[in-house]
Amino acid sequence: MKFKVQLIGIGLVGLLGSIVIGLCSWYAQQINDEVLATSQMFGQAQHNHMESDMMHDALRGDVLAAFYLASEQQTQTSTVAADLAEHTERFQTQLAANKKLPLSPEVKAALNELDVPLQAYIRAASKQVELSVTDYTAAKALYPEFQKAFSELEIKMEQVTDLLQQAETAAVEENQSKIEFANSLVVIVVIVFGAAACGIAVWISGRVMAQLGGEPPAVVAVARRIASGDYVTQSGSIQNSESLLGQLEVTRQMLLDNQTRDRENEALKQQMYEEQQKTLQETMRIRQALDGASTNVMI
Repeated sequence: MKFKVQLIGIGLVGLLGSIVIGLCSWYAQQINDEVLATSQMFGQAQHNHMESDMMHDALRGDVLAAFYLASEQQTQTSTVAADLAEHTERFQTQLAANKKLPLSPEVKAALNELDVPLQAYIRAASKQVELSVTDYTAAKALYPEFQKAFSELEIKMEQVTDLLQQAETAAVEENQSKIEFANSLVVIVVIVFGAAACGIAVWISGRVMAQLGGEPPAVVAVARRIASGDYVTQSGSIQNSESLLGQLEVTRQMLLDNQTRDRENEALKQQMYEEQQKTLQETMRIRQALDGASTNVMI
């Protein structure tokens, strides 16, 4: 595998890790947003239901106020009727607002079950206020029926309260599990891709070092010595003869052997030349001696 490809591999692993970590972080943020939205939704539901419960008591307060005014033979019942209408409207508005929220089917079913007892309670309260003006005695006689409607609605309201609390508790536990999962996912992804990137980096560096045979400065120093003609200094311990440093050492040894052989050949040539010169001189000396002897004989 080429070194360039190896470096690109590290970059791709880092890029992939960044993308996956980014996606996990985005998922964790979505979970946090969902948790926040759920908390806000249940907070609104609890607020609406609390308002409804307050209006439930307010309607009884309107009836009792009408009884008090009738018992005191006062005629300011118009304000009581206005209060009753306002409280009735607020009761129905808060109940309708909760029905629009994305609550669980169980809670929605319990909210829908409030419709019948709520209408019965509103009718009973309105009748009590009306009779308290025209026939106080008849109004008092019908009060137990009003109290029964109040109690029946109260039971249903308490059921909704319990279901809302259970649903909120379950949602909190579920959201907590989602948050823990998202956080754990981010940590696991960071660890996995961090370990993968480190592992690949160590593997590639090991391959590169194996191909070089040593540290890059040491390889450069050996190449420079060989280039300068220094074939004597060894490269140190070579662990892999197939590495660049090992091949440089083989080259150095070959060059050193060639240099030694050339020097030996040069010395041999010089010795042969000197022997030839010595033989030539000896031959010339003998020839001169023979020439001298021939001259004496002729004389």
